[in-house]
Amino acid sequence: MNEPFIRRAFLALGLLTGAVLLILFALSVWYAEPNQDEGWYLLAGKYAAEGKVPWRDFAFSQGPVMPYAYALAAPLVKAWGVLGGRIFTAGVGLLTLLLASLLARLLAPEKLRQPAMLLALILGGVNVYQACFLTIPKTYSVTAFWLTAGFYALALATLRPSGRAWVRLALSGLAGLLFALAGGSRMSAIFAALAPAAFLWLEREAFGKAWAVFTASFLASLGLLFIPFLALGGEAFRFWFWTYHVSRVVEGKLLFKAAFISQVAQAWLVPCAAVTLTLAWYGLDYARQKSFRLPQAAPERRARHLTGWVWAAVGLVTLVHFASPFPYPDYQVFVVPLFAAAGSALILRLLASRLEKDGVLTVWLVAAVWLVAVAAAFSSPMNREWFQGGRDLIWWKSRNRSALADVRAAGAELRRLAPPGAVLFTQDAYLAVESGLRLAPGLEMGPFSYFPDLSREDAARLHVVNRERMLEALRAGHVAAVSGYGFAIASPRIKPTTLEERQWWRDEMDKRYVRTATLTGFGQGQTTLELFVRR
Repeated sequence: MNEPFIRRAFLALGLLTGAVLLILFALSVWYAEPNQDEGWYLLAGKYAAEGKVPWRDFAFSQGPVMPYAYALAAPLVKAWGVLGGRIFTAGVGLLTLLLASLLARLLAPEKLRQPAMLLALILGGVNVYQACFLTIPKTYSVTAFWLTAGFYALALATLRPSGRAWVRLALSGLAGLLFALAGGSRMSAIFAALAPAAFLWLEREAFGKAWAVFTASFLASLGLLFIPFLALGGEAFRFWFWTYHVSRVVEGKLLFKAAFISQVAQAWLVPCAAVTLTLAWYGLDYARQKSFRLPQAAPERRARHLTGWVWAAVGLVTLVHFASPFPYPDYQVFVVPLFAAAGSALILRLLASRLEKDGVLTVWLVAAVWLVAVAAAFSSPMNREWFQGGRDLIWWKSRNRSALADVRAAGAELRRLAPPGAVLFTQDAYLAVESGLRLAPGLEMGPFSYFPDLSREDAARLHVVNRERMLEALRAGHVAAVSGYGFAIASPRIKPTTLEERQWWRDEMDKRYVRTATLTGFGQGQTTLELFVRR
């Protein structure tokens, strides 16, 4: 009797969820705060599209997949600058959420597959923080895509009945390749591959040599991804892959770890709360009934086990992030689609005995989660950051235009100031992207390109600048753009430069350049941006 209502209700919820996702991602494309990382990822994509090789020709601090992934966005970036890069990244992020929805469908009980898809989309995407960092050009969207696609291929290989062994083996090999691509995009994702390898090993009686094919494909793909760049990049590859990441000096590590946990819980409160409350309810129910009511049929048991290994992958990556010297909460962005897929499957499986009998109850459950997620998105503190320009005593200042519009305006002004073939001196790499001007060599890593303790030879090998090479880059520039990040950070320890160094740099700037414009509240951190032309 309720079937027509249930179908219409899920269709309406699906359309509403899709609309909310498009709105959140569109707002993120235009209003998200500029991030320094956007600059060097998009520059790396541009250089790769031009035939340059990371580490051999320019500095880069993540896996070899990223420059070539963003090389695909090079036409968009050439046409629209940072905006083009964001559009590309948002598209990858939305596709990832769709894959997470499809993964949830395979992991959930058969009769609850439709609500599982919707629930995964809501938990994974109806979140301002998640939409924002799946839109900003960083490693997150690309890595999330490979990881989610890898688990989806694994689920197709093991959860869908097929009499053809070669199909299962082919999908297992594809999953191994996809997990390797994830590790080649962001190093911490390599650890996620331990979970599917363990799952296939434990289920080897059912799936035969699938675990061997997966493992061989993963290891071979990793080798093919990394070894050529190790050979071509040599010392620069080894430095940027290991030394750079472990050289950072951080004081008060325990406070940073506690802040990481708190910020992760705040950013993804709705999916965390949904899973936690379901587990708590089920635990109380179990205490009353003294028995679990989980299905024991082989396909259902296997789906339940794979769901557990998806959780294990999320946990392994989280532990790696937690162990880093300074864990940022946005590190978790690329595992949230997996969290959403496994979380929706877990919630519906634990509640299956009631939901399978009452479709209307299932509709209300999904609708309730949707309402809470939308309310949380509407009340996100990031919304105020996007539309307000800080505070002046007791008054909040409103913005006349988005932060990205400021970047685009600065890029347009630099193009106007620059003579033909001009070189740009800046440590705000996204301004090199936005202006389309050639960046002075050694500054590709933006504010993290200054290594004061290196010799000239070592700095040249690593494609960065010490004081001498910084001065050469300054002399090579025809126009310059300097924000609060300019000459402010000493790498690789990520320490502030000294007052004497900053004064020396300012004196050298004044000798060679004339300031033409000053913009306050600019870019990441809302610092002051100064534009210069050579004397």
